Amino acid sequence: IIKGLRNIRGENNIPPGKELSATLLLKEESVEKIKKQEALIKKLGRLSRLEVGSKLKKPAYSAASICNIGTLYVDLTGITDPKDEIKRLEKQIEAIHADLSLIQKKFENPNFAKNAPEKIVKEEETRKIRLEEKKSFLLAETEKLKSLIP
Repeated sequence: IIKGLRNIRGENNIPPGKELSATLLLKEESVEKIKKQEALIKKLGRLSRLEVGSKLKKPAYSAASICNIGTLYVDLTGITDPKDEIKRLEKQIEAIHADLSLIQKKFENPNFAKNAPEKIVKEEETRKIRLEEKKSFLLAETEKLKSLIP
């Protein structure tokens, strides 16, 4: 969560001392565990406000960071331009596309599946699925942001 906050700050040129507002949309089983750590997350992430839950509405204009327990949204209203956030997301999508191409090349090589340990093949399949999910998420976020621009 903190790493995601710091990445969003860095990618959007937000000073470390500026307090932000964030929404943490979690899987139901993680909500209580994270709520117990809310004060620490706010302190480490320099957050003025943190909403934690499984059925929250994300801010209209926000940067997102996906973690293993859910998605972190940092409200960027009045902080950055939506066009800059779209560029940032498109850059991430390009990187994911490059990673997916490399994975695809591995699977197109008949020797990969035949010679690689089963564990490695399964790890690559899992990685491919995660990357495809993240790419879909980022594409949807990009479209939402484009709809905010007049």
